[in-house]
Amino acid sequence: TGQFSKTTPALAISSNGILHLVFVANNNGNGLLYTSSQDNGATWGDIPYTGQDSKIAPALTVGKNGTLHLVFVANNNGNGLMYMSSQDNGTTWGDVPYTGQDSKIAPALTIGKNGTLYLAFVASDGSNQICIISSQDGIHWSSKQETGQSSLFAPALAVLNNTLYLAFVSSDGSNQICIISSQDSIHWSSEQETGQSSLFAPALAVLNNTLYLAFVSSDGSNQICIISSYK
Repeated sequence: TGQFSKTTPALAISSNGILHLVFVANNNGNGLLYTSSQDNGATWGDIPYTGQDSKIAPALTVGKNGTLHLVFVANNNGNGLMYMSSQDNGTTWGDVPYTGQDSKIAPALTIGKNGTLYLAFVASDGSNQICIISSQDGIHWSSKQETGQSSLFAPALAVLNNTLYLAFVSSDGSNQICIISSQDSIHWSSEQETGQSSLFAPALAVLNNTLYLAFVSSDGSNQICIISSYK
């Protein structure tokens, strides 16, 4: 892309095939920058500043109408999870309401078919509990729901066939990558072990009714691996 960052970037694709990328600038300012590509990543456009800063990887998703939804950890000691959106491919961004939750770890964000935003994060109260909140407009968010799971790394979130899937690295010392699912973001299934382990946060994506999980192998090779599950 010709760009550099100190943290993991956030990548999303809109229904018209545009790739959207938000990342933390590789300098002391920690500015959240945006760029996009209309040719599958071969070339990238301008890099406007979103007007906000963060030291931690942001989370990005795109609605059916092309609206960009971005959640990030505030660049201060409060670590508040903040939301903002753009309706013009990242040229301008709206207000920045506080979601009411805090985290010291990167959040995960996805959007359901009905336009509901789901935000998963690791609580900053020392419990490392993975929690989730939801919103219809990014301004008003639901109360915090605990998933019954904990992790020292950022979770991953995706929606497949109206089911919400959450992948995470277990905090029980095994570093096992597990997946839980929910129909309503309130009631969650028991954890399912994938048989894989990692020392880094996983990533989830959906394509053609298949759930894909990407991770860095913990066997010492640091190999990036992918497994999938058809639903």
